[in-house]
Amino acid sequence: MPGNGADDILDVRPTGADVVDDLDPMEQESAENCVLPDAAVSPQRLDEFSGQPEAVHYLQVALASCRARRSAMGHVLFYGPPGLGKTTLAQIIANEMGVEAHVLMAPAISKAAELAMTLVRLKPGDILFLDEIHALDRRIGEMFYNAIERFRLEIPGSDDHGVPAVSIDLAPFTLIGATTRPGRLELPLRDRFEHSVHLRRYDVDGLSEIVARSANLMGVDIDAGACREVALRSRGTPRVANRLLRRVRDFALAGGEASVTRDCAIRTFDWLGVTADGLDRASLQYLTALSERFEGGPAGLKSLSAAIGESSDYLEEEIEPWLVLQGYVNRGRNGRVLTSKGQELVHEVGS
Repeated sequence: MPGNGADDILDVRPTGADVVDDLDPMEQESAENCVLPDAAVSPQRLDEFSGQPEAVHYLQVALASCRARRSAMGHVLFYGPPGLGKTTLAQIIANEMGVEAHVLMAPAISKAAELAMTLVRLKPGDILFLDEIHALDRRIGEMFYNAIERFRLEIPGSDDHGVPAVSIDLAPFTLIGATTRPGRLELPLRDRFEHSVHLRRYDVDGLSEIVARSANLMGVDIDAGACREVALRSRGTPRVANRLLRRVRDFALAGGEASVTRDCAIRTFDWLGVTADGLDRASLQYLTALSERFEGGPAGLKSLSAAIGESSDYLEEEIEPWLVLQGYVNRGRNGRVLTSKGQELVHEVGS
């Protein structure tokens, strides 16, 4: 079970730079020198990107065709659970094509002018990466359709204010959209993507390779057994794997251990309260609330959110998918229901 205040360290939501408070000054300096953001341990070319063979092969073919035709790549939609490498693949495509990638968060675009300013700055072949594209404001999306399809920006005028309509030719560019909720994309927007690439959760072997590669780039000495223990608890997600790797590194440094062994990794996860299949504090709290406060369900998402003190979006996007995949929870029309496997785990944790 979580203890010693360690549970918050495992929060899977993105955070800033890691801080190693338990180390003496010399160890802190050593730790900070080997702390790299995920971008620094991310692959830069397609042949370095592991764990998604079908997606990689598809993109290799598409990129080879673009080079042969000397044209920009058709628009690409990446969809799948969070943390699987959508942003990394967008940057890799830019690297492979020798162009610049411009990154925007769709939910943060509140005015059409904000998107227009980026569009007019794009150079031929550049990539515009829109993360969480399903959350793009519908009114902005409608203005965006011409820009995507005809590379022409149409800005409506206003008769009331005497402002004429403006039409601006854009450089041919590639839109890469990323979403965890493809069903929420407006159909006219979805139809404008030439390529649709589904990213799936990684298997343990694939994640073990990623952990070993990241450890090498971070200057962390780690054995194969420790890599596998990290991979087992990473929920099929490289982003979580890299975060857990930093936690076991911190634990080893704090304990004066020269390398990260399997035993060191297991002790770290026991201290953090992470189960062998990757359930953390929030996941266990969710299961406990569903069992004890809602008698196993069915329970609505908003009710669970209020009971746990986490947002509905966080539960739905980060917590529930793994619990459902592992068979702890069923999601139905009437709400969330705890399975017998989930009930057994709650009793085991509570005992």
